[in-house]
Amino acid sequence: MKHSKNNVNKTAMIFGILGIILCLLTRIFSGSPYNMIHTLDPSDIIPPIWLFNLLSIAWSFLSGYAAGMIVCAVAKGSVRGSRELFAYKGGLFFIAYAFLSLIWYPLFFGEERLFLSFLITLLKVLTAAVCMYFWSYSVTSAALIMAANALWSFYILLVNLSVILNN
Repeated sequence: MKHSKNNVNKTAMIFGILGIILCLLTRIFSGSPYNMIHTLDPSDIIPPIWLFNLLSIAWSFLSGYAAGMIVCAVAKGSVRGSRELFAYKGGLFFIAYAFLSLIWYPLFFGEERLFLSFLITLLKVLTAAVCMYFWSYSVTSAALIMAANALWSFYILLVNLSVILNN
């Protein structure tokens, strides 16, 4: 049993590290966020950019880790029948969530497409919540991570809305 738990942890860690890598690549290729921050002066609503990026990287790791937990649960057969179907459905929403997460940063900070990034963030919140719902039938800890991730996405939604309203 211990051997299989180690495999789950390793696979989940690999997915988490992949989340970090994708998050960092998005930030590297998007350019500096400071131009947008100085242009719009959202200092009251956005935490220091280093903290914002650190939290984003942490959430990228955690969401990847949750996906790795689901992949392991399906691969080792610990979720079967309708629970496995819910895992797959949640996985589809997770893929949508991950894609939306990757395109939000360049749209908001790089291109300053505020309304489009707001819509993307709204979709992120919804896909994270639906993913959490489906994963709650498969792996509860993965669902809890996605619930917390939905809250982080909701905070980003509020930041985005605040920037739109103050602009």
